[in-house]
Amino acid sequence: MGKTKSRGNGEGTIYKVESKGLWAGQLTMPGGKRKTVYGKTRKAVAEKLQKLSTDGSGAFSDLDKVTLSEFAKTLIDDDHAANVTNVNSHHRAMETLKIIERHPIADLPLKKINEMAVKDFLLSITNYSESIIKKCYSMISRCMKEAVRLGAIPANPVENVRRPKSAKKTKKIRALTVDEQKRLVEALEQHPDFKFKNQILLSLFTGARMGEINALAPGDINLTFKTMQIRRTVTRDANDRAIVGDRTKTYAGERLLPLNDKALAVAKDALQNCSGETVFPVMTTSKVNDALKRFVKHYTILDENVAGDVTCHSLRHTYATRCIESGVPAKVLQHLLGHKDIQTTLNTYCDVYENLTDQSTQKINEYLSQIM
Repeated sequence: MGKTKSRGNGEGTIYKVESKGLWAGQLTMPGGKRKTVYGKTRKAVAEKLQKLSTDGSGAFSDLDKVTLSEFAKTLIDDDHAANVTNVNSHHRAMETLKIIERHPIADLPLKKINEMAVKDFLLSITNYSESIIKKCYSMISRCMKEAVRLGAIPANPVENVRRPKSAKKTKKIRALTVDEQKRLVEALEQHPDFKFKNQILLSLFTGARMGEINALAPGDINLTFKTMQIRRTVTRDANDRAIVGDRTKTYAGERLLPLNDKALAVAKDALQNCSGETVFPVMTTSKVNDALKRFVKHYTILDENVAGDVTCHSLRHTYATRCIESGVPAKVLQHLLGHKDIQTTLNTYCDVYENLTDQSTQKINEYLSQIM
């Protein structure tokens, strides 16, 4: 179901966009131009249309009075309406805005936001993770750039403000060592009744994200051609409920993965035991992640001398690490992992590539010693 239309007295056309979980409203402006606004509720859209009807000149008729919070929300909703962001991305952006709205900067008109206000806000969120700080910084920076473009402010106050570092210690998600991987696979094979066995093994043998694994439909796996089609991922709706989205994390995420012998065996077993629209009944990564942590602890899989945290994403890192160790070219690995550009692949696995460089250098030294 796409749109459900309704109309109130003098409020323009209001309709529900089911695919986005939002209400939309349209009003014909002076000169014949049609303006569209969006909101989570019908009432919110009606109020926006009423404001448009009253001032007759658009959502930001008086930029001198528009606050950072109002401006950011409009940009977020516009991105979602234009299909630039999916439901999950829109939800994450709104959660970022909520953090900004806890600080007085959110209620400041755009023209009153200066470097001091930006610095004060950024210093107030250093207790958050590096990722959250980056998202908040990027959102405010984007708002200010757009405000400059629209002529609301003469210069971007964020431009010369450095993003602060998080006071939190960042936990590095690591790959499994070869021995750890062997122990994990053996333990899983010895316990076929473990609920998430196939999800964990399929991610370990293909490098697919757990959200992509959980979103697989039976038709995505072709046992004849030994392939697995990645075309969507688990995401969250406007109410923060886990749902199967209609796309992958990025456009590069859509890919056809070859199934090696081990992955093919897991896929066959998974298909024999599936009965719904998705191959696996449980779609939330957090549940699989919690179960994996308990499993590796219970069966003493991990080497305590190796630093770093082990999560579901470690399975993907492990696959990538084994690929690099076996000589798979970076460009091929980029495709297998669904990275948008090769720099992401190189940056993420730079440590592994550096180790291989050291090993190659040692081999060269040994060879030169033999012939010289």
